[in-house]
This record gives sequence, C-alpha cells and structure tokens, in this order.
Amino acid sequence: TLDDTANTGGYVTVVDGTTRLWFLGKTDNTGKRTTDGTTWASDANTPAASQLPQAKGYLKGVPYVSTAGGKLYSVSGTTWSEKTTNPLSTAAYILGAFRGKLWIGYANALYYYDGTAWSTSQFVDLVDGTPAMGAVGNTSLFFVTLGPNARAYQTDSNQLLHLGTFPSDFLPKAAVFLETLYVFGHEDDETLTEGRIWRLEEGGFVPIHLLGDATKDYGIRSAEGEGAKIIFGANQYTGIGVFDPALDLVEEPIMGFYVGPTISTLAKVVEGLAQFKGDWYCGIQGDGIYRQNTPGKFRFLSSKFDNCTKNINKLWGFGELKFSP
Repeated sequence: TLDDTANTGGYVTVVDGTTRLWFLGKTDNTGKRTTDGTTWASDANTPAASQLPQAKGYLKGVPYVSTAGGKLYSVSGTTWSEKTTNPLSTAAYILGAFRGKLWIGYANALYYYDGTAWSTSQFVDLVDGTPAMGAVGNTSLFFVTLGPNARAYQTDSNQLLHLGTFPSDFLPKAAVFLETLYVFGHEDDETLTEGRIWRLEEGGFVPIHLLGDATKDYGIRSAEGEGAKIIFGANQYTGIGVFDPALDLVEEPIMGFYVGPTISTLAKVVEGLAQFKGDWYCGIQGDGIYRQNTPGKFRFLSSKFDNCTKNINKLWGFGELKFSP
C-alpha cells in the first residue's frame, strides 16, 4: 500500500481509533499517516525533530509515543505534543497503561505518567536492565528488559516480582498478554537467526515455537494481540503470522501457529504491525507498508501428512486447519 525504502529500521505504529493510522519511521524520523489505508501523507520530524520513536501506548483513549531521546508525546489529530518534563534523557519505552497510568521504562527504573504529571522513580535499584517491552494482564503489569540476559518482571504497582531470566543468546523484542505472558524475539545474531517465542507457565518461561532456522533472519520484532489471537511479524514468509491458542491442542511446537499468504518475496525484516478498520498492516524495513485484508491459503495437518512429510506410522487423533488472518 506504500513504498518506503528510506526507512531501514522498521516502524512504531499508532492507531487513533478509526480515524487515522500512523507508521512512524524509527530511522528516518518521518511519519506516514492514512485515514483509509490507501492514500498516505508524509510528515517529517514525527513526533518531533531528532526524536526517533521507540514505543507506543494508549492512556484514556489518547495515543502516546516515547522516543530515543527520552521524551513522551501525545497526538491529537495530526498534532504531536510533548509531555514535559521527562525524567531522563535516555531512551524511553512505553510498557502499557495500568491502573490509570502510562508506565514507561528508562535505564534501570520505571516511571509513570498519569496524563498530567510524571511520577518519581519506581522500584529504585530493583530492576536489572532497561524495561523495554510490556504487557498488561488482568491484575498486573508485566515487562521485560533488553537483552542479552533479559529479565521478566511482574508488578501490581506496589510490589515487584522477578519472573525469570532468559538465556543469554535471546533478545526479546515484544510481549503480549493472552491469559499468560508471551515473549517474542530472536537470537543474538540479528542476520542469521530463528524467531523464538516463549510462554510463561507455572514453572517459569518455556520455549513454545521456533520460526524458521538460522540460515536467514527469521527474528520476530513485532507482536500484537487481536482478541483471542496474537499477530506477529513473520520474516521471509509473509509479513504476518498468527498464534491461536484454540488450536494449541498438545505440546507440539507447530500447533496453534500459522502464517498467511506471501505479501512480499523480499528477504527483509518485518517491524511494525497494526490493525486499522478491519485490516492488518505490516511495515517491512527498507521496503514499505503492506496491507492484508483477505483470507489466504488453507493447509491441513493430519496424521498422514505434516508439513509435506509423510507420517504413515503416526496415529494422531486430531488435525489442524491453517488459514491466514
């Protein structure tokens, strides 16, 4: 839907209700916006000059973006406004809106913004690493620090619980809460890497899926919740992958995961996902923005065939129908 070769570092996406969709370039500081998914306008210095976007969030219906320069901006219409005065000048990462406040990670601490004023530093000296991605659960805020040696935490805004430490070769990039916490990312080699997905279970974090292999960049850099499913970036395949827990019938790595039809044959990286007016959009580094709005290919996995491999001696009591989002 839009060619954009100038932005080589992916996008931060912002959805302003049903009015406007933004794709903010993480390297060229340019915002692409549309009201219909077809016609796009381009705004330089978005959200502001020399303020590269890092993360997005929503508080009381208002979209916000945090930047690499430590600032926080809200948008009204096409006007971006700074929320002064930011606590630090290091990179700021919006983690999510929880209990009426927008929680933001800076350096080794958390702050929150209530729509009017900033808090003091929360959980001083208790967070090991920079909180960079978050997900809001039923009664808790979950967040994960930058890797390597990334750590996951849970808080009710009063107490802080350390949930575990990921292997040193795992770099988390996105987190989604869907009955439990899911963390998406890749290995520490960002050019030849599998995409990895971890799930928080009773005994800690468990790897539940590997996307691709280490011959190309299959790293997952974006994930968004959609009702009872999770949409994630699927490099080298299609642009968009889906995890549906309703299809996750047994402890089998492939169950519940599927990808749609190919929307780009380029061997590039997906970074930036958004749903707008019923369609899903994804940004591809150094290429542009794509829309996927129609059902795609169907595949059936059964006891006899699994990913085009014959399994004559395997007798499984179920099958899995795969389809695009």
